[in-house]
Amino acid sequence: MLDLIFLKCLFDMLLDGLLDVFLQHNVSRNSGPWPTNWTVSRLTLEGYSQHIKLFSRYNDIDVALDTFPYSGGLTTCEALWMGVPVITLPDETFASRHTLSHLTNLGLSDMVAQNSCDYIDIAVKLANDVNRLKKIRFGLRLKMSQSPLCDGETFATDFNYAMRQIWKEWCQAQNSKHVINKS
Repeated sequence: MLDLIFLKCLFDMLLDGLLDVFLQHNVSRNSGPWPTNWTVSRLTLEGYSQHIKLFSRYNDIDVALDTFPYSGGLTTCEALWMGVPVITLPDETFASRHTLSHLTNLGLSDMVAQNSCDYIDIAVKLANDVNRLKKIRFGLRLKMSQSPLCDGETFATDFNYAMRQIWKEWCQAQNSKHVINKS
C-alpha cells in the first residue's frame, strides 16, 4: 500500500510540474483538481482509467501528442483506429520509432516532426485546422484497416520469408566455417 501512495504522490508532483510549464506559457487552468482531471485551456491531463473507458475518451480528443523518447505502440494504434491523428518526434532508437512506422504505413508522414520546434508547429497547425481534423478523423479507420498495419496475412508471409532468409544465411555461414576448417 505504501508503494501505491508513493506512486500517486510522485504522479501528482509530476502532473503539477507539467501543468506549471503550461501556466508559464500563459495557458490558463480551467477546471477541477486532480485526481479527477486537470484542464489547461485545450489540454486535459487525466489519471488512470479502465481500458474500455479510455476508448470513449477518444471522442473528446482532437490530436494526440506522442511521447518521446519512447513512442507509443498499441496506444498509437488505438488512437489512430479511433480517428485521432498522432504527432510524433522520433529519435534514433527502436523505442522512439514505433509511431513513425505506424504513421508512415498510413501515409501520414506529415505528422512526423524532424525536431521539437517542428513537433510544436505541426501540433498547433493541426489543432487549428478544424476542416483537416474532420477529414482525417472521418477517414482514418478505413485507411488504417486497409493499411499494412492491419494486413496480418501479408505480414505473416513477409515475416516467414525473412526468417527463412536468415536461416539460409546462417546455414551458409556454418557451411563456410566447415569448409575453411577442413582446408
